[in-house]
Amino acid sequence: MGKHRIRVLRAGLATVFATALLGCTSTVNGVAVMATQPADADGVVVALLDTGKYPTTASHPVGTAGSESSGALLEAQRMAEYVVGPWEVNAKLRESNFASTQAAPDVDLLKIALEELLPGPVLDIAAAHGIITTFATSRYSHGSQSALTNVVMRFPDPGAAAAASAEMAAKNAQIEDPPRSPIAIENYPEAAASAHDALGEKTVVDSFTAWGPYVLYQDAQSRKSSAPDLAPEAALLVEFVLGHQEKLLDQFAATDPAKLANLPLDPTGKLLARTLPTSDLDAAFVAGVWQPRAWLHFEDDPIAAAAWYAAAGVEAVAKGLTTVYQTHNPGGAARLAQQLASNPGPGVKPTTGVPGLPTAKCFSRQHVAAAPTTREMGARFKCVAHADRYTFIAYSDKEKDVKQQTAAQYRILAGK
Repeated sequence: MGKHRIRVLRAGLATVFATALLGCTSTVNGVAVMATQPADADGVVVALLDTGKYPTTASHPVGTAGSESSGALLEAQRMAEYVVGPWEVNAKLRESNFASTQAAPDVDLLKIALEELLPGPVLDIAAAHGIITTFATSRYSHGSQSALTNVVMRFPDPGAAAAASAEMAAKNAQIEDPPRSPIAIENYPEAAASAHDALGEKTVVDSFTAWGPYVLYQDAQSRKSSAPDLAPEAALLVEFVLGHQEKLLDQFAATDPAKLANLPLDPTGKLLARTLPTSDLDAAFVAGVWQPRAWLHFEDDPIAAAAWYAAAGVEAVAKGLTTVYQTHNPGGAARLAQQLASNPGPGVKPTTGVPGLPTAKCFSRQHVAAAPTTREMGARFKCVAHADRYTFIAYSDKEKDVKQQTAAQYRILAGK
């Protein structure tokens, strides 16, 4: 039942975005022809751009969520801007764990995100108290046993959140394999936390805290403490997260649950309409327009990306088939493209560019993740380019396809 419901929700969300984006686009089929016009100021020859099956003009601006479930997803994406990333409490925690990083508009999806951390019956308690939406973010550190997952769950009111937090903490503490023991989180007596051993050398701390209409859940992992009376690093990670998370959430303007269906699909008004659309059901939960701070949860290196965003003046990030960054001006877009192309990731090497688009930089990798958790992690090819005030990245398993995506996305953004 749960898996069927997830498939239905994925299909519904994908339809919302695909319908909005594909409602009015123009597609030019065929192959590239010899140039009949000179290159523009950036050296681009539009006549040489092979766009394949992809649209080359923007769709009409998109509307609103239209349903409570789609609105709950948009609310989770909005809330992500106010969720503390693990790297913000420990700079070593920057290796991605995208399986547990996602917007989860219902409990079935949250169970998938947290399946290695919390048993289903614990999360069923959240459903019983009317959970509205959730955002989860997770990172770990290479070369150590440290990891941190930070989750913000929103409930209808503070009473529901307090009841859910207390009951989930009590249910989780009852797990006997391995057995849990209570642990105090310094400076946060309201946090109900328990600790247990894992793999003989690691301490895991699970913590639940009610904060207004929210439940703050952390799963922190670290090496065992060197002394019995010394708090494990995992408990300190929880303390540091709570120190930031409570203050950050106080800045979030939550949407009235009765108005979730009225949330705009694109707060910028036009960026999503100018992004190549995706029909990938697995991408439905990241598709949309994100605030820069929120999108850092999905960057390979959020610390480096935050600096690039600041230097480029990134205003918003749209995720469709491609990822499009809107910056203050063309100079910022060019700077961001240069940074992204200069840091393509491990195991990646340059490949040939896009005919007619000399500013595009393309890359390939021989080995991809055996069980990738995102389409991007499983793609063999990617290209980085910019047009006007926008920087964008295209991904694909096929070299010709990624270059067609790049050509089409350029034409949409450049208006050519």
